[in-house]
Amino acid sequence: MLLRLEVLPVCGEPVTPTASIQNRLERELFTLPPGKQAFYGIHMYRITGDDRYLHAAFYGVYVVANRLDKLAQKLNDQQAVAFYAAERNQRLSNKKSEKDRARAAIVEQCPLPVIYAKRLVHGMNRLGEFRLKSIHHEALVQRLKTFDFRSCLLNREVIRVWAAQSANYVYWLQKLGIVDLTVEFHNAFRAAFPDTEDTQLKNWQYTNKIYGMTHIIIAASGYYQELIEPEQFQWILDYFACNVTEIVKRTKPDVIAEVGISFLLAGQSEHVAVKTCQHAIVQGIDPQQGIIPSVKGGFDLASGEHRNTLALILFNWPERLHKGPIFPELPKFLEALPATVKPK
Repeated sequence: MLLRLEVLPVCGEPVTPTASIQNRLERELFTLPPGKQAFYGIHMYRITGDDRYLHAAFYGVYVVANRLDKLAQKLNDQQAVAFYAAERNQRLSNKKSEKDRARAAIVEQCPLPVIYAKRLVHGMNRLGEFRLKSIHHEALVQRLKTFDFRSCLLNREVIRVWAAQSANYVYWLQKLGIVDLTVEFHNAFRAAFPDTEDTQLKNWQYTNKIYGMTHIIIAASGYYQELIEPEQFQWILDYFACNVTEIVKRTKPDVIAEVGISFLLAGQSEHVAVKTCQHAIVQGIDPQQGIIPSVKGGFDLASGEHRNTLALILFNWPERLHKGPIFPELPKFLEALPATVKPK
């Protein structure tokens, strides 16, 4: 029998405009790929603190642990690292979009180990959010400290095509204590995307810019675990406030949702930009399918889980956020940890 989460309205509790999204996702959650289930469980736990999301979130521990163990074992194998980077580049080159071709061309400017290490660093950071770590953690941190991340992540052309991904990478490295490039990255980002050149950007380039800015804030929050200090990101918030109409016009639903969430993370839930973003998201929900389709009109739930989960976050912002989940504090999960993972 297939397990499923059911969303039942409480009497007197208002139904949000995204209720159909939540019902659809939770009805079909266990049909999604493991990583998608985990993403949903983690983020819904962080905005609700509801224990029913713990099992889906815990799925993420196994997904990450398995991948991390395989990647860690090959980190010092130059042939394996080169093969991984070449294979990744080939996948991008085979895609038809101008964005992917631009990404494939620019990847060659990054040292191969830095390309390989991205998924490794991501996994280490995700486990850290759960107050867990790989059995390889200390050795990996020491090895990664020898890598030249600066030349890649502060590179203007890399930032222009991998804006959000670069922002994530920079904050993962900082949180892991490997290298702190956050201030330099903010400066490099602003130099790569001067506001005076917005009209010269194609829509996919402009979307990259906004996506990068939202991910600076989201990554700084620990991915919806705590509010940010607005003063540190005022240049981003001011830009969003002044350009929200253009953002809605030129970008896509997941980016629009993240712009609204950026103000929520800054403690500015009443900002007019939040309402503007919410209005745009509501307009994008298909009444028959109950979810937000892709920009091409597709309704595949697995590929659309990200944008629809972001819509839920935008409309269901809590009075307080919840860290983790902190699995070492939960005995039944602590006992079920993978052999390659331990409490931090």
